[in-house]
Amino acid sequence: MLLLGDNIYLGKKGYDPHPPHGESKLEFQRKLLIEKYDRQLEEPHFKSLLSKLGNQFLAIWDNHDFGLAGPEFREMHPDTPVFGAAVSDEFRKMSLGVFHDKLKKKSLEPGGKHAYSTHTLTENQGLKIKFLMVDARSFQTDFVIPFRKRTLLGFDQEEWLLAELRKNDAYMHIICSGIPYSSKTGFTWTDYPEWMKKFKEVILTVNRPLFLGGNIHSNELAGHIFREVTVEKPHLPPHHGHVFDPPDTGIEAPDVTITLNRMFEAVSSGVGHPYNYDSLTAQEMETDDGPANPEIPSNLSCNNYGLIDITSAEVIIQLYGTKAKDNHLLIINKESWTLKEYKTMNAGTLTMDTDTRYASEITSPQA
Repeated sequence: MLLLGDNIYLGKKGYDPHPPHGESKLEFQRKLLIEKYDRQLEEPHFKSLLSKLGNQFLAIWDNHDFGLAGPEFREMHPDTPVFGAAVSDEFRKMSLGVFHDKLKKKSLEPGGKHAYSTHTLTENQGLKIKFLMVDARSFQTDFVIPFRKRTLLGFDQEEWLLAELRKNDAYMHIICSGIPYSSKTGFTWTDYPEWMKKFKEVILTVNRPLFLGGNIHSNELAGHIFREVTVEKPHLPPHHGHVFDPPDTGIEAPDVTITLNRMFEAVSSGVGHPYNYDSLTAQEMETDDGPANPEIPSNLSCNNYGLIDITSAEVIIQLYGTKAKDNHLLIINKESWTLKEYKTMNAGTLTMDTDTRYASEITSPQA
């Protein structure tokens, strides 16, 4: 099981600048985080699932379980940090300690001094699958500042992730992040073009990358082609064993476009958000009408999750949700890492976008 953040919500009380009972704000937030984790861990369905899984899960956090406010709270409390780079070292240390004690130390990767980690599993055919659990909140700067001063992961974690990817030491690499790589909604990795430039250069060399994200209270699928190169005859490059390289046949060929690498993306968020779905009509579910929850606005309430099945020939991704738009099926050819089939309850197709949209911004002078 992969938990991709917002495992709990610190909630509105945690952003009150005047805690009750004369406690310090930091101590009040610590107690509130612990209370929320304890409540989540005792939720009957989640408790039953964890009892069956034991330690067979990996977890990362997102803004709400890290303890950040959503942007909507900025109007209520202008001094409340929305980005991790703005919090104090004391807060970051406190929140990380609670995350470790309540969740991470019970997982497959219980140690480490950070929220981020890697874990490698060996599947039935003996192929290695590497999970990279990425912390996209603790060190995130506001994305409106100049490009070269922005960071999504913090510069130390950026170097860690790039080094782990450069190893290319697994058959398949699954990057897990609280926020999506790309989405029509909310913050994404693509809001940080300088980081994107570094990431794309490295991901070109990585075997079978799959990106998993959360946060957006919806399910989405996407595909990203990181480079297309048109090669004029007869200058085809030598074959280096990459799944997208042309075969070294020695035969003169017409001009071709070679796709050097692609990354598929699946976003699913979030499961079990409190909504009394049994009382809703189909129209209410589709139009986001229904009872509001004090922690989650009614238009963001959802019950979404995803399943990944890695077979001998395919990677099958199924995304489920109560709303029709959140149900998708994606089948990837495991060897060639190409799209085999895509289905959704809404009409549509999965498009592979050539991911060059930030090239001009990256090279332009910055203030």
